Amino acid sequence: MARQRRSFSKLDMIAGAGAQFLTNACITVVTPTALHSAEQRDDASPLTSSGIIAGSTAFGMMVSLLVAYTRSSEWLDGKGPFRVLSFTMLLGSGLYLVGELRRWPVESLVLARLITSLGFGAVYATKRRASVEDLPRRREYLFLLLELASSSGMACGPVLAGLFAYLMPSLSLLGPPICMIALVTMYLLRLESSEEDRCFFDDAVDAASADEQQSLYKAKQDHQLEAGVHANEHANGLAKGADVRAASETGETGEGETGAVGEFGGSLGRGNGLGNGLSNGLGSGMEDELLDEGMEEGASEAPAPLWASAAVTLACLSFGIGRNFLKFGFESAMVVVYDKQFHFSVDAAGMLAGSCALSGLVSVALYRRFCRRVSGKRLLLMAEGLALASSVFMALTGAVRGGVRVRRHLQLTLATLASVLFYPAMYIGAAQGNSRPLDYAHKGHRLLSRDAIVAQQDLFQTTIGKGLGMVVCRQALDGTNQLATLGKLFVGVVCAQFVVMAVGWDPQATVAAAKTAAAAAKDFAVAAVDAAGTVPRALRLVRDRGRQHLSSNSC
Repeated sequence: MARQRRSFSKLDMIAGAGAQFLTNACITVVTPTALHSAEQRDDASPLTSSGIIAGSTAFGMMVSLLVAYTRSSEWLDGKGPFRVLSFTMLLGSGLYLVGELRRWPVESLVLARLITSLGFGAVYATKRRASVEDLPRRREYLFLLLELASSSGMACGPVLAGLFAYLMPSLSLLGPPICMIALVTMYLLRLESSEEDRCFFDDAVDAASADEQQSLYKAKQDHQLEAGVHANEHANGLAKGADVRAASETGETGEGETGAVGEFGGSLGRGNGLGNGLSNGLGSGMEDELLDEGMEEGASEAPAPLWASAAVTLACLSFGIGRNFLKFGFESAMVVVYDKQFHFSVDAAGMLAGSCALSGLVSVALYRRFCRRVSGKRLLLMAEGLALASSVFMALTGAVRGGVRVRRHLQLTLATLASVLFYPAMYIGAAQGNSRPLDYAHKGHRLLSRDAIVAQQDLFQTTIGKGLGMVVCRQALDGTNQLATLGKLFVGVVCAQFVVMAVGWDPQATVAAAKTAAAAAKDFAVAAVDAAGTVPRALRLVRDRGRQHLSSNSC
């Protein structure tokens, strides 16, 4: 699809962040009440059924994304996707409300959730708009803000449902659809009243990015100027050397030749000066172009090979699926843990699980603090370290010993620490994993263009990861309801993510390292074979000399 826009506007942020917030709030708003809805209907497996109710939006979202990808750029860049999102969410929430009032079977609630998610293709339109930014720091920052909008929605869903249940316990099951209808109505009114379409980056973030690019450009200019001066001096030195050699070889008769060589040397020197002037002049003229193209330290000027682009895209897709699996599985399962293991009420469990999700706001401070000093790969390693620490804290809740009261307090403390570490890890990792493949995009390619990569991220990460996470993590708790079970599962997923990204973050460097390791292994094997052949020869030599010594003594 042809892209006309070149920057992310404030209207894009209003529409896009609101869409991210609403879709995630819609997914998680039923987590506090879905289990009790299934139990009231005497379902055979209420935990699994509640997970299906919560995760059924994944299928509708997949259909919506496939449809959105086929729409024109003009429609995707307008308000159309967000109006469709609002209409489907109002319709689905209304059906869910009627289903709870009439006590329709679980299948009807699943159908209502599917209808609600048929407008979720708006998230593709949002990320597509963010991907037009060429500066990697801007793009990463936009993806982080969108992930934080998702985080806020994911947190507010259970909080609002829990608050509704606290205020009106007898109507607690009606809380999710009523809250969503109210949120969508406010969003739609704000969207229709907004016509502001100025560039989003007119603040300190943009100034910081521009300062970085200006500093880089100045360093490039200084380097070019210094190189030109050295080249000029070198050329003059060559010319003088040629003059001396010509004079020594031709003597008096070589005056004309010496003068010619000297003139050639001077011309060469002047040519270098002219070349420096042209280089500096072109550099001055290219300043805006460099800034527009997002040239920064470590950025590659030529597109990567197709195989490298495909490897990075697959690695980041796998990472994103795992990240959404962890994020939404954790959110869905923690409500059950607070309810069944720690014996909180439905409203308290929902508000506590949602409040912990707000710790993702810490990632904004971390990102703004480290983005200018730490590379994307190190930020990703930091995120994976936080995720692993969170998973270990969850697993350690099963090893706590002591009295009932002491054990409960220690387990709750570990669970809170795990939650506080977990959400920043998810969002810092998302900012890196979603932005990285766009640096390897190939314009016009069917599968590796920016639009195609963004569509793949939404199609696979936000459907497969979310759907599997909300169902599998609740199934993992079936029979135990213990956080330690979830922690062991998460440790394995986080370790797998680390391996995938260690290999796929920079596939060209990985291949080079593998070749170096293979060459070193080959050299070691050759040396080992030589050593294995040398030892027997040495033993035979010692044996022969011993025999000679014995024979000489006998004589």
